[in-house]
Amino acid sequence: FKDGKRCEKRHLKCKAFTFMKEKHHHCVDAVVGVGAGILQSHLDLGYFSHVPSQHRRVIWNPAVVEGIGSDYVKPSMAGKPITFGYLGRINIEKGVGVMLDACRLLPAEGWRLIVAGKEPSESDSLKPRAAGMPVDFVGFIQPKELFDQIDVLIVPSIWAEPLPRTILEAYAAGVPVIGADSGGIPDLIGTDNTDWLYPPNDAAALKARMSRIMQVGRESLPGKDRFLHVLSETTPPQVASRYLELYRSVMARQVQAA
Repeated sequence: FKDGKRCEKRHLKCKAFTFMKEKHHHCVDAVVGVGAGILQSHLDLGYFSHVPSQHRRVIWNPAVVEGIGSDYVKPSMAGKPITFGYLGRINIEKGVGVMLDACRLLPAEGWRLIVAGKEPSESDSLKPRAAGMPVDFVGFIQPKELFDQIDVLIVPSIWAEPLPRTILEAYAAGVPVIGADSGGIPDLIGTDNTDWLYPPNDAAALKARMSRIMQVGRESLPGKDRFLHVLSETTPPQVASRYLELYRSVMARQVQAA
């Protein structure tokens, strides 16, 4: 990430930083990406081409949200405006500026945004871009505290995050997610789920997704049952099982080759 956007090529600094990785990647017998995008980006750059395709895997990270179990019931939002939320670092590469620009395009009323997280410094604060809008910066809070108060989470990252944990946390709480079509975000939301994805850095497209939710209303939002296929793959036992299966496969291949 450089100059407010994702790098489209490897700069000198990136090449220097990854020199030893490039030298040693031939030593591995298997490779796992926590998202399809992060694995494919390495393959595109010539890494791990020697690894058999069956030993190149995508295994999502595990996610357990403190205070949110199978019996979690979200507090009623009746009588409150549609409330969007953001959870994470508050900076440009995370897309917070784009999110605030999208909010500026919305009607003055009928919605609210809660921004949870820490800003890098007062001098780089994005709070002035939210002036006059129903946007609350609440600082660092626990995920459950945010999910109790919102209808939809926004993950607007411009930087290609390998696999945003905040999406898994939101799904565990039954909170749907609007996300930028960047990095591992579409892995979790679904590449064909166009109502919930938008091009990164496109404030107008994000505004359109937010407006649609305001139009259909809270009652039409998907519930936790829609996310069970994602949650089932990110439980610690399932993630451990996926890794063990890969280890066994690699070891069996080594025995056959001996």
